[in-house]
Amino acid sequence: MNVLVTGGSGYLGSVLVPKLLERGHKVRVVDAGYFGHNGLDAVRDKIELIDGDIREADKSWFSGMDAVIHLAAFSNDPTAEHSPLTNFAVNFDGTRKVADLAKEAGIKKFLYASTCSVYYTDKPDDKVNTESTSIFPKAPYSLSKHLSEQYLLNLADDNFAPVLIRKGTLFGQSPRMRYDLAIDTMTKNAWINKSIIVHSGGWMWRPFLNVHDAARAYVHLLEQPNEMVGGKIFNAISFNKLIKDIAEDIKSVVKKEFDVDVVIKDEKSGPQRSYRVSGDALASTGFVSEASFDNSVKETWETLASGKHDLGESKYYNIRQFEYLFPREI
Repeated sequence: MNVLVTGGSGYLGSVLVPKLLERGHKVRVVDAGYFGHNGLDAVRDKIELIDGDIREADKSWFSGMDAVIHLAAFSNDPTAEHSPLTNFAVNFDGTRKVADLAKEAGIKKFLYASTCSVYYTDKPDDKVNTESTSIFPKAPYSLSKHLSEQYLLNLADDNFAPVLIRKGTLFGQSPRMRYDLAIDTMTKNAWINKSIIVHSGGWMWRPFLNVHDAARAYVHLLEQPNEMVGGKIFNAISFNKLIKDIAEDIKSVVKKEFDVDVVIKDEKSGPQRSYRVSGDALASTGFVSEASFDNSVKETWETLASGKHDLGESKYYNIRQFEYLFPREI
């Protein structure tokens, strides 16, 4: 297929685009370039790259395309809370414009990057959320994603098949690396300080998704018949785990692989968001998570030890880059 990937230069996009190419798809990337396009250096001569902002989406982007994978967005709570109006302009208004133009162009399949964050509440419990769980997100990021979901589902018909993918918190190595995601952050702190900080005992459940599993999930759903996946929501996770157990697992991997002792420290205050998610619906389509947690931690540690990433650079932390790019909105 000819596939348009918005946000294709990002953390997930720079893993996804090569996988699409490996499957024989032709790829056009549109990305605003907030973090540069270096994540696509290895495949730059095999794709079409357009430097563009989805808020100013142009119908020419969609010409000749068979499908859209829409990743472009403010992608976490800190960036959305820093600039909530811009967050809604990008995440909701931008998504609406991209979807409208895709449908107008006759594109039948539209894969949307949503988030499992839509499930968390101010009063966490241990229930396992499914795609049919009633949700009432209030935070700027998760609300903008949920509103976009509703808009896309309302567009669904026999000629337009939106597929909504609610991803767990991503982790793992990417050509456009991030060190502001929970597992990657804990691994980085273990490497720098030989310690990992958990908040409130780490008794918070979170769904996690390896970035390579995430890319594989998009390719898998892209290649499924529209009648099987169109107009549906899929949770995409590798596993659910307590934060305290993630810290212990990282400690164990680092000791086993590098013979380094890591101390886990508890801070009584801090974020306490907790939610668990079922990935059964996606599994029922034949998708199987393959990435190894231990290997992911090992690879990140080895990358850190190589010194090829200057951890002081803002490009590795979305909120730092967005603080530079966008004014704080009150």
